Amino acid sequence: MSSLRGAAAITGIGETALGHLPGSNVMDLCAESARLCIEDAGIDKDQVDGLIAFGSRVEDHTRFQALLAEHLGMPAKHYTDVTKTGGASSASAVRTAASLIATGQCDNVMIVFADNLSSGLGPDGIIPIFAAHHHLEYELPFGPLIISLYALVARRLMIEYGWTPEQVAHAAVAARQWAALNPKAALRDTPITVADVMASRPITTPLRRADCSLISDGGAALLVSRADHARGGRKKPVYLLGAGSMFSYYYIHNLPNFTDYLIDLGAESANRAKDIARLGNKDMDMAFLGDPVSWCVPANLASMGFCNIRDAAEFVASGAIAPGGSLPVNTHGGNLACAHPGTPGQTLPIIEAVRQLRGEAGARQQKKANTAMVHGQAGVLTSHCTLVLGTEDTL
Repeated sequence: MSSLRGAAAITGIGETALGHLPGSNVMDLCAESARLCIEDAGIDKDQVDGLIAFGSRVEDHTRFQALLAEHLGMPAKHYTDVTKTGGASSASAVRTAASLIATGQCDNVMIVFADNLSSGLGPDGIIPIFAAHHHLEYELPFGPLIISLYALVARRLMIEYGWTPEQVAHAAVAARQWAALNPKAALRDTPITVADVMASRPITTPLRRADCSLISDGGAALLVSRADHARGGRKKPVYLLGAGSMFSYYYIHNLPNFTDYLIDLGAESANRAKDIARLGNKDMDMAFLGDPVSWCVPANLASMGFCNIRDAAEFVASGAIAPGGSLPVNTHGGNLACAHPGTPGQTLPIIEAVRQLRGEAGARQQKKANTAMVHGQAGVLTSHCTLVLGTEDTL
């Protein structure tokens, strides 16, 4: 795995409009994000010899990746595949692309994720799709929704470590503050306070509406290229310095516990990435993580090693992750305030990290932006993949 460090770089990024996009369809959202990505990288699409997709909750197909390659006008590839690790898929796809490049199988791998959850399904359509994935005997009869399972974890974190809803509400507040600096964020014009979060509609204790992510349409694409090809390209390359992953049970009734076990899974993923990068948390300028609910923010920060699990909610409440804080987190607004079009929602943090490391983030640009850790999580904190990204100065 040490050969992975610096072998590949992200050379192109592309994202469509985000939010509620009536009339949109998945293939066209994929095509638009891919076009923007190719344009950003400054290469011809015929130079792309690998393609990784996710599929779609709305318009899926058994061989989605083959149909997508045809739709993009690039049917012949050395590698095509679909990754299905939920919110960890985007980071996992970058790791896979870099591995293909490091082993000489591809030169340029495109990652394309898109979905139209808002206009194609809406809340009433999404809920039964996710609910149907639970265990037929031990979970489905009791009617849990995905949000119910996150609530179980949140309750245990409250009981075991003393986290309070008021402390965790600062994650949603910080997300809105970052969104205010992002022209593409859905909630850029609606700042909130902790009191607003606590007054929002209860969903499932202790989660309230402001603790929960958006439902959006949108597409996102990344181009991962050989490092020697990346140098001298159209844009400043962002190098993959390290990657790690850790996966466990999907059915939550199998979990040994809802606290340490989940945090330790994420820590194994993050520690592997940092070991390969030969960097520690003190070397990281920014952090990006999945935030399908606000409680994932302190949990993932603890897994990533930025704070102790017992103090994680207090760390968030201190203002450390908000604009002007010691650790900028999800500077685009995250799933809580920017957008969450399903799996593409976890590609957006990688795109934001690339923008920051290139110096292209506009009003939210960080002065110190040489390294970033990106942590993708799914399966109610049971699937993890972590990336460490850096500028050329970090090689």
